[in-house]
Amino acid sequence: MTEGSSRALKRFSTRYVESEDRVRLTGRLDDGAPEVIWLTQRMLQRLIPALLQWLEGRGSESSHRQVLHAWAQQKARADLVPGPPIQPADDSRAWVARSAHIAKRAKGIRLTFKGTGDEQVFVTFTVKGLRQWLNIVYAAYARGGWPDDVWPDWIRESAAPQETPASALH
Repeated sequence: MTEGSSRALKRFSTRYVESEDRVRLTGRLDDGAPEVIWLTQRMLQRLIPALLQWLEGRGSESSHRQVLHAWAQQKARADLVPGPPIQPADDSRAWVARSAHIAKRAKGIRLTFKGTGDEQVFVTFTVKGLRQWLNIVYAAYARGGWPDDVWPDWIRESAAPQETPASALH
C-alpha cells in the first residue's frame, strides 16, 4: 500500500490501556470501517520529539518561546471539547504501528501510521489539534507511569492537575 492509498482516520479516541501497557487509537476510517491502532512506548518515544520539534519551529523566535508554547498548550487544553470515547467494535481491525511518517502541510501536519503488512492510516492535524492530541498522549504517559523525559517543560507545566478524560478528536 502506498502513501497515496492510505486511509484517513477521521474520528478517533486515544486511551492508555493498562493491561496492554500501550496507547490505543480507536476510530473510524473515512469509509466508516472500525480500526484499532496500538502505539507502543518505544514508538511514541521516537515520534513525540519530532512532533514537538515541528511545533517549536512554528513559534516565536523570542526568548519567551517556552512561555508562549506553555500558553498555547494551555489554550489548546481549555478549548478541547471531549466527545464520547469511541469503543473498539468486535469487527475492528487491530494492529501495532511499527513506524510513523510526518508530512508537513500548509496548515498542519499529516501523521501516517504504518504496521508490518499493508496496515496504513493517516491523521491530519491542525496546530491546535496536534497540541490537543499531545495533551491527551501526555495524560496517557502519566496513567502508564512512563518516563516523561521526552516532554518539554511547557507541556508538563501546562498539564492540568486533574486527570484528562479520554477524548475523541474530530
